[in-house]
Amino acid sequence: KPSAGNAPANTVRLRESDVAALNKELDAQAGGEFKRRTVRWDFVKGSLRIEMRQPGGATTNLRYAARNLSSDGVGILHSAYVHAGTTCVVFLPQPRGGEIAVDAVVMRCKHFKGLIHEVGLKFKTPVNVRDFLDVDPMEGRFTLEFVDPARLSGSLLHVDDSPMDRRLVRHYLKDTGMNIVSVETGAETMARAKESFDIILLDNDLPDTAGTALADQLRNAGVQTPIIMVTADTRACVKDHARGARVNAIVTKPITADKLTQAIGEFLLLDGSSGEGSGALYSTLKPDDPTSKFVPEFIEELKAFSQKLSKAIAADSMPDVRRLCFQIKGAAPALGFKPIGDCADAAMISVDATGSIQESIKPLRQLISQCLRARVRDDSKKAA
Repeated sequence: KPSAGNAPANTVRLRESDVAALNKELDAQAGGEFKRRTVRWDFVKGSLRIEMRQPGGATTNLRYAARNLSSDGVGILHSAYVHAGTTCVVFLPQPRGGEIAVDAVVMRCKHFKGLIHEVGLKFKTPVNVRDFLDVDPMEGRFTLEFVDPARLSGSLLHVDDSPMDRRLVRHYLKDTGMNIVSVETGAETMARAKESFDIILLDNDLPDTAGTALADQLRNAGVQTPIIMVTADTRACVKDHARGARVNAIVTKPITADKLTQAIGEFLLLDGSSGEGSGALYSTLKPDDPTSKFVPEFIEELKAFSQKLSKAIAADSMPDVRRLCFQIKGAAPALGFKPIGDCADAAMISVDATGSIQESIKPLRQLISQCLRARVRDDSKKAA
């Protein structure tokens, strides 16, 4: 029963505590639903602004009770039926204030009880839920619920001195396109990390160093590759050290196949702190294009650009950062790497707007990640 008195201005007149209680009932009804691509997080808001464009042409701008949020969409409660296919704009509130307008479409509307209907909205473009919720990969919380192993491709540097753990990781990733290189010590890691890896999977308990100390060394050497640390130690101090070493995520032992693919997918399939993409990036030039012969050489240049850019960021050298972004922006589209050129342009815009490398660190790291993902296409070769 909707609460009276100081109930918020939403269409079902429910306070957030009432919505939370209804969530439990709705979740219990859902039972053992199939795994979704993305995790639905509790997003109990008593007042979420949504502009709906009704099929007849009328537009309503009302506030709804929000139920949950994923990178793909949002669930709300409403006092009336809403037709599937209705287009709308959801104004998602940010924790530090302000809203972001996201285009969406109604996918379903199901009567719950009384006047209450559960409505599911799908975003036309996925959002990063970390902009709106405390979804912290350092706590083992990832936005993907199910990852199709076949979608994962790229290169992984696995740092672990345990033969069994190395075998397990290879077993868990056997159905992916990940090329796995295994090393056992910090010294080997520093030598191999200069290569173009998409992910570093790092055990925290190594024979010659702690994983957090090694991660710190990698970052100080300019390595921007996402680092997923594996540990059985769940103490808060370990997480604090990992944050200080700029580790991107933590997976707690014992590792499972689902948790490992979720963690890798967070950085290869979503717009995480390392950048966008789904593994390797290939030139869109046709084989008979005269310019295509320069692609392999340009890919090597991109690797050099990424290293120079990492060093320029570490040195806080604005002129070098701008020059490198400009060079990448100018050359990448001509060689069939338009997404890399667009990423360089976005990084330049951010640097110019903020006047600060540190405030533009996210688009700069995205650019580095994009550069390292460029590959020469070889359809005859499958990653091992």
